[in-house]
Formats: sequence, structure tokens, C-alpha cells
Amino acid sequence: MKKRLLSYLYCPHCNGELHLSKHMDEPEILAGSLLCGTCQQQYEITNGVPIFTRFYKDHKIKLTAQNFGYSWQKFSKINKGFYKKQFFDWIKPVNENFLKGKVVLDAGCGKGRHLMTISPYVKEVIGVDISDSVFVAYNNTKHLPNVHIIQADLNYLPLKDEIFDYVYSIGVVHHTESPKTTIYNLHKKTKKSGSISLWIYGKENNEWIVYCIDPVRKFLTHYMPPEIIHIISFLLTLLLFPILKIIYLPTVKFKILQPLGKVLFYHAYLSYISEFDFTEINSIICDHLVAPVSHYLSKKEVEDMVSINSSKSNLEWHNKNSWRILIAK
Repeated sequence: MKKRLLSYLYCPHCNGELHLSKHMDEPEILAGSLLCGTCQQQYEITNGVPIFTRFYKDHKIKLTAQNFGYSWQKFSKINKGFYKKQFFDWIKPVNENFLKGKVVLDAGCGKGRHLMTISPYVKEVIGVDISDSVFVAYNNTKHLPNVHIIQADLNYLPLKDEIFDYVYSIGVVHHTESPKTTIYNLHKKTKKSGSISLWIYGKENNEWIVYCIDPVRKFLTHYMPPEIIHIISFLLTLLLFPILKIIYLPTVKFKILQPLGKVLFYHAYLSYISEFDFTEINSIICDHLVAPVSHYLSKKEVEDMVSINSSKSNLEWHNKNSWRILIAK
């Protein structure tokens, strides 16, 4: 943890000021604690990361933290060439020029791959995740002077209101108990002149997942130990990967084969991920199986949630299976 992170933090219980306690006075504080000057609540700093999750009792929150923590630690590499292209595709029309000089929140930072991408362009970026993936993210980004990591629930953020110029949450909001509440809480942390990017699972064109695949996750796989889920996802990847490379990838690479996309199942998305490597496909499948909560939201549901917080928003159907949203306050 870097000392200047304190200027963005407050106590999530009483909104009091936090002070460093019991720590080694070094550029990177690896161990110690943060003490609230008002309610005397204390928060540990573990392996460089301030921890704000130990008071949460909800079973699904704990299970989300456990399952995704295992997944992100298992797939911890972040130096893949396609990550930057994928990130800016998710937050389009936001680009590098838009990000310059901004204070940014990564809401659900996972292993820190987006933090690595955004770091060269922003003034400061704080990555938050509920799971132990924060320790992977910290190790991946601790050399970057403008990147900070905290462990917290997006609905109980220990961050002051209206301090971020820009907030993004990629593939996270739909895994929270109430996406509507989560969007509202992210909105509170954004400046009046700021904006928010979201990427969320869609319901349209995903009916086969909602009615066939999701019940398996809901009633079976997410209860399994993460180690077992990883084995299952690996076996499923062995089946899907050659299909992607032999059937879907050629429709991207060769113009003469592009018309095949009109008849291939789920072509918009599967062709999009057909360029990914085996480990990335494995990671995608694993994420779908481990999640205790997954919401697939219709266009109307997303529009209703966004309109509560802002009348200025841009909503796009991404790969015919998800929503890419830019909210301006």
C-alpha cells in the first residue's frame, strides 16, 4: 500500500478518517493496519493490501470471494497481447485520450490485467475486488507508481464519495446480488462531471444459457470445490478449443468464409474469442461455472437501472450477448 491511498479512503462503518497504525515506514507498506479516528474500527494491511472484508457475513458474498479468488489465482498471467485490445473494446467509446490525467476506479479488478493496461494513461487508479485475487493484482502491479489495490465489497466501498473522474466495471456487476444497487453505489463514488463504463451479461440471445446452462451452475457447480470446477472447465475447454480454432477462427481470418457466420451457432461471440489462447478460454468457462450469482439482463432492465442514476447514457449490444454501457452523470 502506498501512503497517498489514504487520501481516497474512509471508514465504511462511520465515514471517519483512517490513519496508519502499527506499520513500517516504507514507500510500500506491506503490513500494518488502518485505524478509524471516529469509531476506532481497525482494518489490517496484509501483503500490501488494505482489507475491508472481514466483517461481511453473507454466505453468497463469501462464496463469490472464495470461488473467484481461486479462479483468478489459477489464471494469474496478465501479459497477454490481446488484453489491451479487449479492454478498450469493452469500454468503447472511451479511449486513451479520454483517460489522460483522470483518477479512476477499477470496480472488480481481478488479477489486475486492466490496471496494467490503464496505468500509462491515468493519474491514479484504484483496483477493488472482494476476493483474494487482490494479492495477485498487487503482485502484478506493485511496480506501478499510480496503481493502488484494496479488498472490499463494491456495495460497501471504503472510498470517499465523488472522488473519481471515471469508473469502470467489466464483467462484475452481473455477479453481485443486486446489480441495480451496485450501479447506484458506483455512481456515488463518481464525480458530478464523471462517467462510468459497464460491461454486463445480456439476456437477449442468451436464452440457451439462461434456461440450460445457468441452472447447472446455480444448483450444482458453484457448490463444488473450486479445484473440481477447474477440472471440469479444463475438460470442457478441450472440447471447445479445437472447434473455435478449426471452425470459428477461419471466419474471422478469411473474408471468403465470413458468410458462414450467418449459420454458425453463437457466431458473434465465439468468433470473438476464437483468437484467444487455451488458458484464456479455460478461464472464461471456469468463471461461468464458479459464480454463485449471475444475472442475465434484458435491454429494458439495463435501461431502467441506468436511467435511475443518469439521463445520459449510451447502451450497445456487444457481440450479440452482452451490454456495453457508458453512463455520464
